[in-house]
Amino acid sequence: MKYRKLRIAWSVVWGIVAVLFATVWVCSSWWEDIIVYRCLAILLATVAVAPLVPWRFSLRTLLIASTLIAIGLGLIVWATRAR
Repeated sequence: MKYRKLRIAWSVVWGIVAVLFATVWVCSSWWEDIIVYRCLAILLATVAVAPLVPWRFSLRTLLIASTLIAIGLGLIVWATRAR
């Protein structure tokens, strides 16, 4: 496994950042802040675990994932403008 120590260090750093955001999220009292901190904690936890997963994707899988991400972001924008 190439760059094993670098992957472990990357995961540890982002894991610590995710834990810090989770503690800020728990200490938050406003509903909007809770949603923002929850999204950040999930994102940072995903970034922390990403180097540990072996990535082997086909072009079709990447296109489907990109489409789903675009749909999700579009729904977020639509939901925020509907208010």
